[in-house]
Amino acid sequence: MICEMAKILSGVQQQRELKIGFQAFKECRWQDAILCFRQVLERDPDQPEIVESLAFALSQVGAYHEALKLLASLCKQQPEAYKWPYMIGYQYYMLRDWAQSIAWFDRTLSLHPAYIKALYRKGYAHFQLKQYDDCLKSLQKCISSWRCLPPESQQRNRKYYGKANFLLGKVYMRQGFTLKARRPLQVAVQINDNNSDWRYALGKCNLLNMLGMKDIILHSAFRIPVSLSIRVSKY
Repeated sequence: MICEMAKILSGVQQQRELKIGFQAFKECRWQDAILCFRQVLERDPDQPEIVESLAFALSQVGAYHEALKLLASLCKQQPEAYKWPYMIGYQYYMLRDWAQSIAWFDRTLSLHPAYIKALYRKGYAHFQLKQYDDCLKSLQKCISSWRCLPPESQQRNRKYYGKANFLLGKVYMRQGFTLKARRPLQVAVQINDNNSDWRYALGKCNLLNMLGMKDIILHSAFRIPVSLSIRVSKY
C-alpha cells in the first residue's frame, strides 16, 4: 500500500514538474526549464522527449557540450532519425568547430538530402573554412531544394532561402563574379529588405557592375578600327 501511494505521489510530482518545465520552455525561460527537466530525468531517464527538450534548452543558454552528450545518446537510440545528427552538427556549428559541423550535417543529409537548414549551415561552414567550391554546391542545392518544396514548407524555410541567396551572392562577389552575384542578392533583399547588410551588398554589387560596364564602354570607344580611322583622317 505504501509503495503504491509513493508511486502515485511520485507520478503526480513528475506531472507537476513537467507542466512547469514545459510552460517555462514555451516562455523561453530556459534555466527554469532545465531545472525541471533535470529533476524529472533523475527519477526516470528513459524519456526521449524530455531529453530532447533538455538538450534544446541547454543549447539556448550556450551549454553546447552538455547538449552534445544528450544528443549523442538520442542518436544512438534512433540512428534513422535525421534531426539528431542535425542538432549535433548545430552544437558544433555554434562552437565554430566547422569541420565537425560539416561531418554531422553530411550525416544529416544522407538521411534527408533536401533538409534546407542543414544545406544552408553546411554551406556557411564551408564558407568559414574558405572552401568556396563546396560552399557553392551546398548553397545551390539548398536553393534548388527550396524551390521544389510545397508552398507551406517554402514559407517555413523562407528565412534560410534568403540567407542561402545572400551567401551565394557574397561568394560570387568574393570570386569577382559580380554579374552572377546580382540575382541572388536581389532575391535575398526581396526576402528581407530590412537587412541593411544585404541591401549594402546589393548596392555594392550594382555599383561594381555599373563601373565595369562603364570601363567596357570606354575601352570599346577608344578601340577605333584602322580602316575607320583612315577614313576619318581624310575628312
